Amino acid sequence: MRQLGRGVVDLQRYPLTLIIQSALHAKPFEITGLPSWVASARYDIHAKTAEPATALEMWPMLLPVLEERFKMQMHREEREKPVYELSVSKSGKLLTVPDANCWDPRGPMPAPVRVALGQRPFLACDSTLVQNTRPAAKLWGTKIRMPTLISALQDLLGRPVLDKTGFMGTFDLALTFARDDSVVSLPPSAEQTDPSGVPSIFTTLQEQLGLKLASAKDPVEVIVIDRIERPSDN
Repeated sequence: MRQLGRGVVDLQRYPLTLIIQSALHAKPFEITGLPSWVASARYDIHAKTAEPATALEMWPMLLPVLEERFKMQMHREEREKPVYELSVSKSGKLLTVPDANCWDPRGPMPAPVRVALGQRPFLACDSTLVQNTRPAAKLWGTKIRMPTLISALQDLLGRPVLDKTGFMGTFDLALTFARDDSVVSLPPSAEQTDPSGVPSIFTTLQEQLGLKLASAKDPVEVIVIDRIERPSDN
């Protein structure tokens, strides 16, 4: 069970890895040095803030909990790692005016709108959603900026993605691509289609958005966990 927001934290048997990632606002590949026991560890955390706060504001508030209960210590450094560089291969593809409707995330959340699977969902502006259907998955986005696409691609590919596009505008997404359990380890030289005939995310980005993903090695910032211990029972 998870409840986090409006000043209340109620996490029951929640994975410690997710607590650490969320508190640091980091993706899995941005954190190194965690001992093996952390992967299967789950804990309850119950807390309440003096003032109401959103979930986004509350996750970093768990850092003192990690430092006190788990004796966590860390530092940040740059390391050369495999990355993808995202660049423009066909100019003009992104220069369309977004026409899909979205809701302002700074305002109240609207009532849920039901749409059929495969149709554009009603999203917050500058947000994405993956529908992991098979054999073809969908990546939706409404009035998004390039950093939002970069973040979605990093989640899909499990690797840092560096923005080399220089694109500053907003655009809509409706990408269809092959998705299976190995997508996070898909190499850049993979076949352009799987047996179902659905194009890979690499091909789809080129054909629909005019963007190219190329493998490279670059220095990126990582969070190194120097120390973390199982908490005592008391």
